[in-house]
Amino acid sequence: MSDNIEYQPIHCALYDGFELACMRKEVHKLTWSDQGQTYTLKLRCLNLQCEQGAEYLIAESQEQTAYKIRLDHITSTLPY
Repeated sequence: MSDNIEYQPIHCALYDGFELACMRKEVHKLTWSDQGQTYTLKLRCLNLQCEQGAEYLIAESQEQTAYKIRLDHITSTLPY
């Protein structure tokens, strides 16, 4: 779910986009990397969480599988 790479804060405008997506409970196609693997899934954005100095997107798939994705690992962009 995460690695030992130091967290790199994302731009405020990008964070705001994730925040808006969570408020609206929107589904987006997200691409991210984690421990050398790249993932692309359609996920419903639910919440943002700060933990140990890093920010995470809490999301779920259509099958209701939960995901906790570090924001600086997401390589796709939201449409706003």
